[in-house]
Amino acid sequence: MLTIKPTLAIISLLINFRSFQCQRTPILPSPVGSGSFLSNASNPFSTTPLSNGTSPGNNTSLPTNTTTPVDGSADFRDPCARLPLTPQLWQSLDLDDYLRNFPGGKNLSLESFAEKVEATNFECGIGKMCNANQICMPVRGRDWYILVAAQNWNSFSNQMYQATAFALSVIQGLASSIVNDYAPHRPDVLMIGGTFMGDVAGLFGAIPGFVFPSMLAFFGGTLWPFIQGGTGFATGLYWTYHNVYASLPSDEFSKTMDVSYLLSKAQAETQAKLSDATKKVIVNGISTEEGLYGALKGGVFLNNHFSATERSEDEIKEAISAVARARLVAAIWKATGFFILRGHKPCTQDGPNGALPGDDVFSYCNPDGMMMTIVQSIEGKLHEKFLSAHLLTAKYNLTTQYFVEHSWDCQEKYGSYSYDPYKKTILPANPDAECIVSLAVCDMTRKDIRKDAKKKGALKACRDVGQIPGI
Repeated sequence: MLTIKPTLAIISLLINFRSFQCQRTPILPSPVGSGSFLSNASNPFSTTPLSNGTSPGNNTSLPTNTTTPVDGSADFRDPCARLPLTPQLWQSLDLDDYLRNFPGGKNLSLESFAEKVEATNFECGIGKMCNANQICMPVRGRDWYILVAAQNWNSFSNQMYQATAFALSVIQGLASSIVNDYAPHRPDVLMIGGTFMGDVAGLFGAIPGFVFPSMLAFFGGTLWPFIQGGTGFATGLYWTYHNVYASLPSDEFSKTMDVSYLLSKAQAETQAKLSDATKKVIVNGISTEEGLYGALKGGVFLNNHFSATERSEDEIKEAISAVARARLVAAIWKATGFFILRGHKPCTQDGPNGALPGDDVFSYCNPDGMMMTIVQSIEGKLHEKFLSAHLLTAKYNLTTQYFVEHSWDCQEKYGSYSYDPYKKTILPANPDAECIVSLAVCDMTRKDIRKDAKKKGALKACRDVGQIPGI
C-alpha cells in the first residue's frame, strides 16, 4: 500500500495539470492542408505559430478525426477542441436549440451576445467584417461556433451586396440593348406584361449562383430559402416595378427609357433591401426568427465553403452575360408574340442546309431535315422577316439553332409551352442547362394543326388548335 499511494498522488497531479492545460491553452484549428476542414490559409481560423516555433494545433491529445460525427457532449468535455466546420456539427451540438433558448435571447442583439461571450469588437453589417478569431481566444465551445457561422453569414451578405451592383449593371446594359434591338417601340408591352419582368426578376435571383457557383452547387436548395427570404433578389424587381411604373410618363419616347430606368432603380433598391435585411438580423434578438437564429438555423453557414469563393468581376461578367443574353432575348420575344414553327416548310429552301435564306430570318434545318423558324404574331399577322435578325449572332453571340433546339427539347421533356423549371430554384450559371430558353413551339407535323393551317393559315392554326399562348 505504501508504494501505491505515491503512484496515485502522481496520477492525480497529472490529471489536475492536464485539466489546467485545457483551460489555459487555446486550442486552434489545424493548419490548412490535406485532411483539414478549412480551405483558406489567410482566414481568421488558421493556426498561428507560437513564439517558440510550435503550434497549438499540434497537440495530439485532442480529437483529430474530422470526419466522424461528434457527440453533442464533446462541447462540454473539451470546449477548446478543434471540430470540423460543417452543418452536421451544428446539428450534433444542437445549436439551433441552444441559440433559440439562449437566456435572454429574445431581446439580445448579435453585438450584445458577442459581448456577453467575451468577443470584443465583433461588429457585423454591410461594410463591416466581424471576426470570431480562434477558438478559446477567448470565446469557447458552442458560442464560438455560433460566431463563426455569424461571420460567414456576414461575409456572404457583404459579398452579395458588392457583387450586386456590378452584376445588375451587366444585366441592365444587356436588357436595354436587347430591347432597343428587338422591341424598340414596344417597351410598354414589356412593362405591362409579366413575362419579361418575371424573367428579369429571375436573373436577379440567379446572381448568387453567378457569384458563388461552387458554394451554391454544394448547398443548393438549402441556401435558397435564405436568398429568397433574406435578400429578396427574386422578388426585388416586382415590388420595384409596382412602386415605380405608376409614376412613369406615358408618351412613347419616354417609355423607351422605362426598362433602363426601372432596372437602375431596382439595382439601388435591391441593395437597400439586402442592407435592411442584414441589419434586421443583427439588431433583433438572437433567439428570434427575425434575428440570428432565423439566419443561421440548420447550420448552412457553419462550413468552410464561404472561404475563397468570391469571383473576379470578369468572371462574374462572363457567367452572367452568357445566361442573361439568352434569357433576356427569349423573355423579350415571348412578351412580344414570338414563337417557333416546327415543320411548316420542307428543308429545300436556299438557306443553310435547306433553311430559309437571308440574314433577316431566324430559320434552321437540323440534320434530320426538320425546319424550325422563329416567327412573330403582330395584330393577327405572321411575320418571318426582321431587320435585326443578324444581330443575334453578330452582337449577342447566339444562334437560331440554340433557341429552337433548347425550346423544343424543353417542351418535349415537360410537355408544356415555355416551361421554366427555375421559377422556384436557383438559375444555373450555364447557358446550356435545360430550359434556359423555352419559346413555345407550334408543332406543325401534328395532323390536326397542319389540317387547320391549310384552311386558316399557320398563325390561326397554332393559336386555335395548337393553343400557343400569347399570339
